[in-house]
Amino acid sequence: MSSNISEGPDHTIKLEYSANGEKLIKIWETLSNKSVLETTFSSEGGILNQRLLKSERSAREYADNFVEHEGLEPREGVYEDIVLGKRCPKCGGEVERYSKTALKSNEIPIMPMYVCRSCGAKSYYMTDSYLEHLISINSSLFSNIDIKAYKENSKDFINEIREHINRIFAARRIFEIR
Repeated sequence: MSSNISEGPDHTIKLEYSANGEKLIKIWETLSNKSVLETTFSSEGGILNQRLLKSERSAREYADNFVEHEGLEPREGVYEDIVLGKRCPKCGGEVERYSKTALKSNEIPIMPMYVCRSCGAKSYYMTDSYLEHLISINSSLFSNIDIKAYKENSKDFINEIREHINRIFAARRIFEIR
């Protein structure tokens, strides 16, 4: 299993690796309040998971611990930003992750948000995997009926939650990237 690790000019650590036959990308970004944002991406740049790690540890320490735990032996590579292979739904311009422009951890949204480099429009792109992760870690926010519906047919339940999210963001003029 080949893997590559690289460090960006802002000391973001990027690891490209394979797990369960799937190519994944994981980054660790140091934020201004001495916490680290760990984000896992699909090979297409869609966010699969995102965690805020509040600790005195550095991004490099988190990356090294992950590499060791997974038994990886990555080669050093050249850092390249992760680009979502999608365009702005408003103007067709390039989008970048909102967290790249955020300064503090309390500005990092739970929803994977993007900003257009051309028109400045806000948008979001959420993978089913990330939505399923949000549901599982926030199960206490759902009623017993909702939990039962999720267990019986998770795909339908995720689609229903996605429809609610779409309506909320549409009312705020935040576009869905498809």
